Amino acid sequence: MRRIFLSVIVAVLAIGFSVQGQGDVGALGSLTGRTNFLVQRGEEFTVTGYYKYCLESIFCPNCIRQVYLNLFNRSVCLASLRKSQLDCKEHNFTQKFTAPSTAGSYDIKMEERLDYKCIANRVSSTGATVGTVMVEGKHHTLTGTTNFLVQRGEEFTVTGYYKYCLDSTYCPNCIRQVYLNLFTRSVCLASLGKSQLDCKEHNFTQKFTAPNTAGSYYIKMEERLAYRCIANRVSSKGVTVGTVMVGAPTPKVMTPPDLLGIKGLHMTASKSKVNVGSRITIACVVIGGPDNPNITWTKGGNLIGLSHRTKVETRKRHSNLTIRDVMAEDAGRYRCQARAEKISVSRYTEIWVLPVLGIQPRTVTKRIGSPPFIDNIVLCSLH
Repeated sequence: MRRIFLSVIVAVLAIGFSVQGQGDVGALGSLTGRTNFLVQRGEEFTVTGYYKYCLESIFCPNCIRQVYLNLFNRSVCLASLRKSQLDCKEHNFTQKFTAPSTAGSYDIKMEERLDYKCIANRVSSTGATVGTVMVEGKHHTLTGTTNFLVQRGEEFTVTGYYKYCLDSTYCPNCIRQVYLNLFTRSVCLASLGKSQLDCKEHNFTQKFTAPNTAGSYYIKMEERLAYRCIANRVSSKGVTVGTVMVGAPTPKVMTPPDLLGIKGLHMTASKSKVNVGSRITIACVVIGGPDNPNITWTKGGNLIGLSHRTKVETRKRHSNLTIRDVMAEDAGRYRCQARAEKISVSRYTEIWVLPVLGIQPRTVTKRIGSPPFIDNIVLCSLH
């Protein structure tokens, strides 16, 4: 009988059998933070937790087992454990991932498999649920300029839209306010009830006056749950959707004396590191020279023009390059070049595109020949 039992175990390992019953008596885990999370699309998270296996009370201690964390239909192997590693100690793990662009509720799961080694690029949504992630069905963005370069006391206009979807918005019965925050001033754009969560884009236009203090300021959009808008509110919180550079100092650029008045170029990017699927704007400002220099954009020696994802807007000495639905191939070194007759000046900026990470399910096991039962589970959490 013992030989037959061992033969069955070997066969199970050979086909990579996934143990999805209840947690082993000797397999323990715990959350090191919250279990339910409310996040924004494209927001980065960190999953933390620990697992613990005890040799004397675990099923098949001689088997090699893998612990997987499953989320967003992707599976990440946290560890591959042998008998010597079943030491009844807590083993911590930390794993980062990025929320998808599709709103909704997602289960965080843990899963255990008996196999020879971890499986790379594994896809799985099985396992026991240890937490949930709510990706909100709301979207805040600016339409037009996202990276402003203004002078002290100058008036400028910010435009954009907000959108809320009823089926994927946290607390749909709550009354919520949408604020646009800049220069510590907080402007209430709308107060929304359940009937207004219509999944439509609602546009806004708001004027601001640049302060007398030079520097870089973030444009942020913030949501609050309250009965009504708050007048004369002050806030610098929220999700960053753009930047304003007030009275930016002229960078030190070595230029020949015969540049026909052009002193140099100033380049700024809304973000130097962006996620796949997001949007980025690079601003190029010509300092000095004629009012209508020839400004061009290139990447890797190739001229950048208008396409279904890229847009170049040039007005006098100001030029903005906007890329939406960013892809991995958009990473690289971007060049802005200004020409005045036979003289040209160039500046570069480097953009990094971060890959979309996914993490997934959790461990469920059962004893062979016994009915399934739920006992201890390896848990995790997000920060």
